[in-house]
Amino acid sequence: MDIDIVKLEQFRDLKISREELYQSMHKDVAKISIETPVKVCSEHVIGLLEGYKNGLRTKDTILEWVNTIWFSGWFEYCDEQCDSIASVMNCLEEIDEEGKELNLEKVEIYLNALKHNLEVD
Repeated sequence: MDIDIVKLEQFRDLKISREELYQSMHKDVAKISIETPVKVCSEHVIGLLEGYKNGLRTKDTILEWVNTIWFSGWFEYCDEQCDSIASVMNCLEEIDEEGKELNLEKVEIYLNALKHNLEVD
């Protein structure tokens, strides 16, 4: 195995930063692969958004997390919540790409979708 699963889980759970995750790898991050990706479920994204809503996370932290989860290939969504998670992650990625604001109204919409396993329109 080329990567420490515990570190990936710590990143997913927001216990370490992306910088700390990358420092733990001691290699070129782009060349690291994983046989069985770490699961990301609704509760992980809910925790991320609740932290933002409560002032514990910044927009930059949210977008860094989303980009790492989405593009690294080290994570996959839980099957039963896949569509809901993907729709929220897509909205968050659009905020990053288009420089839009992440306001509390949007966060509430995303939280509702995740809590009820619905897709965001």
